Amino acid sequence: MKRRTVPSWRVRERARLAAELRDEAESLSSTGEFAVPAPQRGESPPERPADAAPAPARLREEAESARGAGHTTRAVQLFRAFLAAEPSDIQARRALAQVLAGCGDAERALAELDRAVRLAPADAELRLERARMLGDAGRYTAAQEEVEVVLSAEPEHADAVAAMGGLLARRGLWAEAALHLRRAVEIDAGRAATWCQLGETLNRLDDLSAALAALERAAALDPINPRALQGMGRVLDRLGRSDEATQLYRRAREAAAR
Repeated sequence: MKRRTVPSWRVRERARLAAELRDEAESLSSTGEFAVPAPQRGESPPERPADAAPAPARLREEAESARGAGHTTRAVQLFRAFLAAEPSDIQARRALAQVLAGCGDAERALAELDRAVRLAPADAELRLERARMLGDAGRYTAAQEEVEVVLSAEPEHADAVAAMGGLLARRGLWAEAALHLRRAVEIDAGRAATWCQLGETLNRLDDLSAALAALERAAALDPINPRALQGMGRVLDRLGRSDEATQLYRRAREAAAR
């Protein structure tokens, strides 16, 4: 039987993950939180209750709990410890990336998403999340490449079409952006965020009546959407309807304060 050769990058990755696990285990043990008392001489090791969660599952639970409580440093440590034991858990790796991005650590967040994409290259949501992070970092070309991968497999993927429109808008390519955003709302007309972006883009193109109609559609889908209300106010201001615009600005502030 022919022996399978393990790629060198995978060997390095496993070694790195194992080192992280050892470091996290030492860190957790030092707190006493996950420490198990060593048996005394002549004693048998304590048995784990049958219903006790295995260590990786417990780490995952603690990581999600820390994340929910806003303890980001702790959440990062626990997600990394969990992933050292379960490196192929895509959702945990995505969650870690989100926590890192929330802390402003875009490079490490993208590195985690890179690993997740290598594990699941056909996962459209992972690629779109990576595109969003790249866009937020101003790396628009790389972001568009990620979206194009999704669209090459699923041309009617509403989120991907909208994402491409959003990236083009960020680059000031308003006419091209509008084409994509119109297509996105044709595919799925129930997304307030896409209608908002279309309205804002049409406003940039001075198509005020169409911009107002798109923003009104967004507000109909989500009546307390501050972005839609603010956008409507701006368009109405440009149309000379200042009293109505003032009312919408007030509603937008109230919605944002909720």
